[in-house]
Amino acid sequence: MDLLTQLLLGIGAFSLIVVVGSFIGIMMVVVEDTIEEHQQARERDKMNRE
Repeated sequence: MDLLTQLLLGIGAFSLIVVVGSFIGIMMVVVEDTIEEHQQARERDKMNRE
């Protein structure tokens, strides 16, 4: 493999890692927000019942 091919392959691998990492990070934030919303809804239901 020549230098250009290795460079392009490295850039491609790095960009793939960045994209996958960003996707995982966004999904973690969404899941945390969803869990927090469910907990707040439960607390509101408890307050309404009392």
